[in-house]
Amino acid sequence: MKDIHRTLAKTISYIGFHSPGDYGLFWDDDGTMPWKEFHWALQREPDLGFVRASTLHELQQLGFSLPFVLDGRLLRLRDGVTHTPYPLVITPSRLYYSCLRKNLQHAREFGLVSHQRRYVAVASQQTLAVSIARRRDPQPILIEIQAAKAQHDGIAFRLAGEYLYLVEALPPQYLVFPLISTKTRGQVSKGDQKDRRSQVPTAAAYGGSFQLGIEHLRGNNAAEDPLTTKGSGKPSKSRDWKRDARRLRDKRKV
Repeated sequence: MKDIHRTLAKTISYIGFHSPGDYGLFWDDDGTMPWKEFHWALQREPDLGFVRASTLHELQQLGFSLPFVLDGRLLRLRDGVTHTPYPLVITPSRLYYSCLRKNLQHAREFGLVSHQRRYVAVASQQTLAVSIARRRDPQPILIEIQAAKAQHDGIAFRLAGEYLYLVEALPPQYLVFPLISTKTRGQVSKGDQKDRRSQVPTAAAYGGSFQLGIEHLRGNNAAEDPLTTKGSGKPSKSRDWKRDARRLRDKRKV
């Protein structure tokens, strides 16, 4: 049992302190990290989903020292333990950020801004960017970052891991958003409305009812009515009436 706890302590120390960037994690300048972010990362690791805040307290009581302690809602590095400052670097020309769907409109308007931490974590690998966001949203939106353009304009990036980078903020002009359909259930586009207006309703469209048309008012032989048939060659009733009237006028003149 003691070996199991020792292995668990080493694993937690490795993820949280020795190689946090591999898991999309980073420490703030004051040596703190939100506990919830660390916990979410552990939840997505095989065989670590059981780890809770009580697990860290238990390891401490058993004499297994971790590089950090749980201080309220934060992980805090122990006294005398420091992390290497994240250096400024030149990044690949393209980086990626996976956005929660509920935050997409805000990102379109204001770019990437962290309201709780100094830095926003972005990645050079799409898989890492997506895995970070999936801790909170099963279907995040992947955004491409024009990193080369941003650096040319003076925006600084820091290296926090082999594929993880930190930036204080990114205005929207450096972000490339995917094309996402705005059509939702219950909404009909103008094109669909035009197509629907051009369709001729059938009897089935009226649930079995019968729609009267002008041809029905003219009787069963309306299609053969000289009044509605052009070029039939048959004299119409109106033409016979006019011819008889002219003959009557001619007789009166005699």
